[in-house]
Amino acid sequence: METDDFIQELLAARARDNDEEPRPDDLELLKRRIIKPLEQGRLPLNKLRLGVNSSISLAKGLKKHELKFIDLSNNIIGDIGCVAIMQLAQMNSSLTYLNVESNDIGNEGQAIGNMLSSSHSIETLLLGSPENSLHQNSIGVSGAIFILKGLEQNKSLRRLGINRNPIFGQAPSHVVGQPTPAGGGRDSEVAQLLVNILNSHDNLKELELGGTQMTTRACINICDAISTTLNGSVELLDFSHNTQLTFPAFESMSKMVRQSKTLTCLILDGVPLGARGGSEIAKALRGNVILEKLSLNRCDIEEYGVHAIATAIVGLKDDAGLPDEFDLAREKSARQQAQYQQQQQQQQDQLGSTQQTGTSNDGDDNNNNNQQQGTAGGQSYRSQRSQQSQQNQSPSQSQQQQQQSIQQQYNLETQTAEGVVNTTLTYLDLGHCQCGPVGTDALAAALVKDGVNLQTLILTGNNIGASAIFLADAMKRNTTVEKLDLSTCKIEDPGAEALANALYENNVITTLLLHGNFFSAACGPSLLDAMKTNTSVTTLTLTGSLLPRQTQADIAELCDRNQKNKKDANPNKMKEEIRHLMREMEHLPEVIHDLRHTRRLIIRVDKAIHKVENEKMEVQTNSDALTSQLRTQLGEQRKEVQKKEKEKLEKERDLREAQEFNKRNIGEMEANLAKEESLYKQEEEERFVMSMDDIEAAYYTQQIEKEKFDQFKTKIDDEIKKLRLRGDRAVAEVAKKGGKTLPGLGPAQPKSKASAGKPKSPAAPAKPKSPAAKSKSPPKKEKAASPAKKDKPASPAKKDKAASPPKKEKAAAKKKKK
Repeated sequence: METDDFIQELLAARARDNDEEPRPDDLELLKRRIIKPLEQGRLPLNKLRLGVNSSISLAKGLKKHELKFIDLSNNIIGDIGCVAIMQLAQMNSSLTYLNVESNDIGNEGQAIGNMLSSSHSIETLLLGSPENSLHQNSIGVSGAIFILKGLEQNKSLRRLGINRNPIFGQAPSHVVGQPTPAGGGRDSEVAQLLVNILNSHDNLKELELGGTQMTTRACINICDAISTTLNGSVELLDFSHNTQLTFPAFESMSKMVRQSKTLTCLILDGVPLGARGGSEIAKALRGNVILEKLSLNRCDIEEYGVHAIATAIVGLKDDAGLPDEFDLAREKSARQQAQYQQQQQQQQDQLGSTQQTGTSNDGDDNNNNNQQQGTAGGQSYRSQRSQQSQQNQSPSQSQQQQQQSIQQQYNLETQTAEGVVNTTLTYLDLGHCQCGPVGTDALAAALVKDGVNLQTLILTGNNIGASAIFLADAMKRNTTVEKLDLSTCKIEDPGAEALANALYENNVITTLLLHGNFFSAACGPSLLDAMKTNTSVTTLTLTGSLLPRQTQADIAELCDRNQKNKKDANPNKMKEEIRHLMREMEHLPEVIHDLRHTRRLIIRVDKAIHKVENEKMEVQTNSDALTSQLRTQLGEQRKEVQKKEKEKLEKERDLREAQEFNKRNIGEMEANLAKEESLYKQEEEERFVMSMDDIEAAYYTQQIEKEKFDQFKTKIDDEIKKLRLRGDRAVAEVAKKGGKTLPGLGPAQPKSKASAGKPKSPAAPAKPKSPAAKSKSPPKKEKAASPAKKDKPASPAKKDKAASPPKKEKAAAKKKKK
């Protein structure tokens, strides 16, 4: 297909996509966008409202063209158009750049994944969307999984942009408001795929994940992968506008910045860091020699976070604070502001008095007089300002000595501080961070430190106010900052005067943005005079202030003058390039000779590689056979192990059953034993319970019986002396006449088994027993005495029975008598 026919077809398809008739200008626009760039392998068709039909037409018409660059951003191709474009990219083996941002692409990730898995030349793939785009892409979890799985097989991609696609959020197939289906949590799968890619890819340099609804856990995993990977290559990391992140994620970011060897740019715009998160990022900046750009726009780190970052850049400790020099400068700025307000009031009073005294009859003459008065007022104001600047520039000798001592103290503090000055950070964006006066003063203190290499400082949207005076004093001594953004910072006339005074001495800054501040018309002459002497500022914005338009136009002309002078000062780059190419042409024959020699070496290397591959195949075959043999042996061993485990389980089951049976028996035995013990205790209590009355009666009866026993014993002893001569027979007869054998006399009578088996309680006192206690009947339980029998004394027979000596004592007495 010829180029003209292709353009006509594309124009018709575009008209169908937008439901409108093509205009004559559209054809010329497409020709400018297609004909010349297509010869160079480029296709820049962004912002043309190309839809599905246009995408299909492009895929059909450019099949045979070798394309290196395709830019279709800010169109409306949708999912179907995305499939067609991915097929076109898949057919181009030399494509390196593909941009389909802001095209209403939904969850169509399979076609993108197929393109990535088959392409080996693509280096840049942009699928995100700008912040305020009307046709943002919305690739979800399932689409991201397809893309990342395709990226695992691709080794050429260097930049991946998926900004503002909910790849960590809810899948589009899930209905919002209903419970999450079973098997959810696929966002963790996305995070794991990203971790695998970071661990295995050496070429991925830029990863843009801003606004992807990233969770804290996913952020921690990604940061750990970047910080721990030895072959890490990520240089740019974008986590902006992920508002779900919490403090553990900020700690992981700080650790990643400290340990990464390649990360040079970190973008955290819109992340709710707060003061604590800002202090964690500041820890990573202390002594860092890798990070070059840090963007913290709208992170709300407040004054404490900005102060921590400023002290980290300088190399001070967290609690070292700032030198006293800046406190004196702040007081000096406050005095200058008060003097300026006083001068303004005096000037207004002078203008009012001149207007009251001046009279004129003609209107034109009146206007001329007013212009002359304004000119005189401006000249008097400029003369007063010059005198004030001379006074400020010529301090007394005591003030100079004081400043020198303060500077020495500051140098001493920086030498003893923790770490070293950060010399690599060149870009710092702290816009809309609520830095306040404290944070601004800390940044100004950092700008005057030797070694600080900040080139771009953005403070837009912060309530700086009078602290701009302090910042302007720091800019007088700074020699690195080229761009300073102080727009919408509520800076008033004293701050503008201080900045104008700084432009007299600073010839490094090129861009100064001051639009949206509260400047009055009185600041115009000061800024205009400063720009007349300054030769470096090429951009100075003052819109939104009360400066006259003529003053702003004069300042813009001076900026153009400086820009033109810079261009004239630089040599002609084209001529220098031609000279360089001519020098390279002289070395071309040598390069060709080296190239041929290199080709011969490549052929030799290819042969060696082929030989090594054959040997590798043989080794692979042998290893496969050995592997199969080992697998067979492993299977047999696995079966034996399973059999043993089965037997072990059976034994364990039998053992558990036996243990349960024993536990039941032990429980029953313990219950019976407890029951018997309770019964035995009850019997013992009933047996040994005796009231006090019974004890007293027994004691009284015992005393009486003892006296009788003593008398009887004396009598018996006398008779024994007489009867001993008659022998054993006579003793037996005497025993029969006297009744039962007396205690301690004659052979001992055997006791019953029941009474012999129970020893006498050690607590009870020994009591003499009556002869009636020698009966063989087992002891019976004593019943509690009834109230009628309570006072009746116990009989001597029962008392003797209770007091009978134990069996061992009786045996000893019998042996002694024999």
